Amino acid sequence: MMESAAVVAEKVIVLFIMIAVGYGCARAGALKEEGTLQLTNILFYVVTPCLIVNSLQNTMGIVDLGQLLLAGGLSFVSMGLAIVLCPLLFRRAEEKKKRMMRFCTIYSNCGFMGLPLAQAILGDTGAAYASVFVVAYNILVWTHGVGMLGARSMNLKKALLNPGLIGLAAGLPLFMLGVRLPVVLEMPVSALAAVNTPLAMLVIGGYIAKVRWRDLIADLDVYKVCFWRLLAVPALLFLLLWLIRPESMAATTVLVLAAAPCGANAVLFAAMFQGDTETAGKSVAMSTLLSVLTMPAFAVLGQWL
Repeated sequence: MMESAAVVAEKVIVLFIMIAVGYGCARAGALKEEGTLQLTNILFYVVTPCLIVNSLQNTMGIVDLGQLLLAGGLSFVSMGLAIVLCPLLFRRAEEKKKRMMRFCTIYSNCGFMGLPLAQAILGDTGAAYASVFVVAYNILVWTHGVGMLGARSMNLKKALLNPGLIGLAAGLPLFMLGVRLPVVLEMPVSALAAVNTPLAMLVIGGYIAKVRWRDLIADLDVYKVCFWRLLAVPALLFLLLWLIRPESMAATTVLVLAAAPCGANAVLFAAMFQGDTETAGKSVAMSTLLSVLTMPAFAVLGQWL
């Protein structure tokens, strides 16, 4: 158990070193706000679909369709637990801040932080399961999530045409039929998938660099969000998984992604829907820093299942 914890902690520390590089680049002016947004768009619209297709290609004969569907069901359950819980939380906060605190509690950084860690720990099998989680995440965040932040209408089109679902739509038929991409397509898809982890960590570092540390440390509400996002929600999911005992690799992957810090896109959604960008930025920064302690613990618990 201790050896597993050490391995996971090592993987997380490697990710944080890359985050520190992104932070340093942003503070030095080499990575500006516009550049961070552009990198986010590249990650979201180009790298994510390639990563999903590549993961499914690499797990042919290893993971079956039933296991992917199980991972999808567990993904919806993990976020559903937080959605059911959130109306009971942060009731005394100002309305705009309360909405963002609840959003950050429900929606983890599953794509930029959770997926790279799952891939690092569990390989392509973990990445395949994590890809299904990302699809479930995008469906919920573009419907329930934007509604929570005050959007006038649920954007069903974006929910159904998100990059995660597009990648799954492209890769799943090939996976089911056992068809491999020709080399001329496989090589660029694989190469683009490979940049997901370093590019995502640089982006997170860029977002953290925008936060003023004095204000961050003094905001008690941020610690409340971190408690529910990093400890309470994944702990509840772990108890549920312990009771039902699903396929171990799928359970571990879902638990790792559910234990990820607040989603980096919370800041983007806050700006898009006139939400509390300050609370979003603080929550992403603090939860990302503290997750170096919590994510390895839940990864080991998932493997213990």
